[in-house]
Amino acid sequence: MRVSEEDVLDLLMAAAMTISVADAAAVLLLGDERRLWAAARRGLPDDFPLTESPPDQEALSGRPAWGTAGEPGLLLPEGFSHILCVPLTMAARPLGVLRVYRRAAPPFSPADAERLLALAALGAAALQAAQGMAELERIEAAKSRFIHVATHELRSPIAVAQSLVRNVVRGYAGPLTETQKDLFARISARLDFLERLVNDLLDLAASRAPELA
Repeated sequence: MRVSEEDVLDLLMAAAMTISVADAAAVLLLGDERRLWAAARRGLPDDFPLTESPPDQEALSGRPAWGTAGEPGLLLPEGFSHILCVPLTMAARPLGVLRVYRRAAPPFSPADAERLLALAALGAAALQAAQGMAELERIEAAKSRFIHVATHELRSPIAVAQSLVRNVVRGYAGPLTETQKDLFARISARLDFLERLVNDLLDLAASRAPELA
């Protein structure tokens, strides 16, 4: 069974909360125009806006960043006091940030940051692998849809041609010489081969994209 991007993010946040003794976690990923967007949350109110903050910007530069309620530009959910942000990077390329939150003291420590950085490195690799698998599946599905459409469009003219050839062989268009019979028999055999090929391609497309079956 393939592990989805959502599964990876959920496992990452659960592990982050455990190793840092946090009350909540969130993942923000870089999207269009290099802007962070909220990819997942755990333990946070659904209506709390996960917007880009100064600790996120610092984390995107490659180092952990801390924050405390009341600092300029930092928005924390009601009842939370501390935040720690670490980068999600793959091959020195930032993918986003991993956040953990605490409701009360003590604030997050450098040791918490080190553990979270190690986890974030594993999480980024797992996330990229899940995204890569999803992209491969989308490509395979697109290829299957193309094969299905292309072969389906070929099936009708092949069937029509085969019907016409068989009618000629049966003499409906007049008597044939032995040479003509042999020629039309070869044509019929080639059309049978093409028909089997089209059916095999349709079966292949359906096996790769079951919704086409």
